Amino acid sequence: MLVAISRAGFGILEPVHIEVGDLSREAVHDLLVDHLADMHATSPPDCVHALDLSGLRDSSVTVWTLWDEATVLGSVALRELSPAEGEIKSMRTAPEARGRGVATRLLTHLVHEARTRG
Repeated sequence: MLVAISRAGFGILEPVHIEVGDLSREAVHDLLVDHLADMHATSPPDCVHALDLSGLRDSSVTVWTLWDEATVLGSVALRELSPAEGEIKSMRTAPEARGRGVATRLLTHLVHEARTRG
């Protein structure tokens, strides 16, 4: 899916696209490993609820990544808990992309997808 995003509004180079995250891609893997490491470094041990790569590969989880050309800028995951309930998992923006609207775009995409699923 190609997503039209104004450079002025978000500071992201075009074309930008969101795709279902391929967890075998090195850039995606690295972003998610960094996310999990950061969660363990900044959260109390009993409060880390982030999924590791094996958890993100579960069939109940869909991961999306946002790309600026060949650079992954962020990711978000939705875990389906039931046909009517979902949970946001592993939302991450690459440090060099923070403040550029990446999280807003990914969250908007996730909410749209959740509504589409019902």
